Amino acid sequence: MQRTIKATPVFEQILDASTRYVVNEGGTRSSKTYSFLQWLIAVYCMENWGKRIDIFRKHSATHVGAALDQFIEIADGLNLYDPRQHNKTLNHIVLNGNLIRFSGMDMSQKKRGVEREIAFINEANEFTLEDFRQIKIRTTERIFIDFNPSEKFWVHKGELNQSETTWIKSTYLDNPFLPQELIDEIERMKYIDPDFWRVYGLGELGIPKEAVYPYWNVTPTTRGERIGVGMDFGFTNDPTAIIELWKDGDDIILHEVAYQTGLTNPDITNVIKSIYTTPPTIVADSAEPKSIMELRRMGLKIIEAKKPNGSVQFGIDLLRRYRIHVTQGSKNIIRELESYKYKTDKFGEITNEPLDANNHALDAARYVAYHFLSNPGGGKYVIGGFGGNR
Repeated sequence: MQRTIKATPVFEQILDASTRYVVNEGGTRSSKTYSFLQWLIAVYCMENWGKRIDIFRKHSATHVGAALDQFIEIADGLNLYDPRQHNKTLNHIVLNGNLIRFSGMDMSQKKRGVEREIAFINEANEFTLEDFRQIKIRTTERIFIDFNPSEKFWVHKGELNQSETTWIKSTYLDNPFLPQELIDEIERMKYIDPDFWRVYGLGELGIPKEAVYPYWNVTPTTRGERIGVGMDFGFTNDPTAIIELWKDGDDIILHEVAYQTGLTNPDITNVIKSIYTTPPTIVADSAEPKSIMELRRMGLKIIEAKKPNGSVQFGIDLLRRYRIHVTQGSKNIIRELESYKYKTDKFGEITNEPLDANNHALDAARYVAYHFLSNPGGGKYVIGGFGGNR
């Protein structure tokens, strides 16, 4: 029997995908979940028999009124839903000989640890990386993932093989069946709550409110003038971070020179001298005067970072006066920018004190900014020596 469904462009992209992973990040009402369920019911289950499909939410209780209800609505509209094939106790539905199980990761390991051909991870940003890995190793065919991009999580961080992944980005504009009143309600958010609008309207990646540096972007390379080089010491557990800070009008560009644990002072000297023909002036963490003195004796131009009271937030505010860019090869600076956050109090309110973590390269940038951009001594910023080996 031929069946006709009202489908959005999102459904068409799912239909065209043949990769193991299909990832749909998008805004509210973009038909992410609905389109997958349409494909599952009208295509996959009609072309297969005896398959096992798991539809996961982080918490099993959230299936009520969510994916399960949408599944029933779609199947019933296609005259494919048989209440006799629906085990409401287990949240299992049999369709054309295929078993569809609605599960939460909060279920027992025995129940969620069985194998399946197809997995659908609904609202994947609620899942931990370990949750995903447990699902992945027990799924033999394909995995579908959807979420609202409120902030970066494991799906953005290299966990998926890109050659095996289809990425779909969708917004409410991809759903031609939305009533005008819902469209108006969504579009009101651009004036009322820009952060909500960014994520749920435009389907763009959200910015965590507790982020120390919420606005920055990636640039191919440095430009303008290099105003200094900063260094934050580390050794066993923390890396030694060495960065360049460049200025081009109202833009500053951060570039990673070194980011490594276990570097001794001779190692640091070798790194600097291997990169620069003439060693530049380096603003280093003043907490290690002994290392600074030793590096000077090895021929490096090292000055101590100024750290007056309140200098951490002052340095952060100073950097945030500019448009911040980071070169695309500076992977550790990018990771720190994504992870460096303010503390929250016991009520969950954001404080003005940054967490002392994920900030080694950013501390080095702050040392340079305070020394050369704040004009604390009345002088203008200084261009460190540049040897042309870059």
